[in-house]
Amino acid sequence: MLSKREDSDEPSKNGEDGTPHADGLLKEKGYISPVDLLVGMDRLTPKQMADWRRKKIPYLERVTVDGLGKMNFILKTLNKFAKAYELKPLKTVYKSWGKEP
Repeated sequence: MLSKREDSDEPSKNGEDGTPHADGLLKEKGYISPVDLLVGMDRLTPKQMADWRRKKIPYLERVTVDGLGKMNFILKTLNKFAKAYELKPLKTVYKSWGKEP
């Protein structure tokens, strides 16, 4: 379950907002991708991500845990995290794996 303090827009300190995972990804890879973050938070499985890349799942929102409201909260928190660490956004194109029919 995701939560934030009622008296603030700041994310909660219980780790369910993704910031510990984002920090770990940044240290491990040098960058953070939303898909890697969702996998690290167990909101998306590696198999679901692979199936999406193979076009077996049309869009990730169909299989993520907790619904769109919580995904929106995670992405907004990631944006705040990126600003706090002065990370610069990069465009990413996810291409499908395998041969086209």
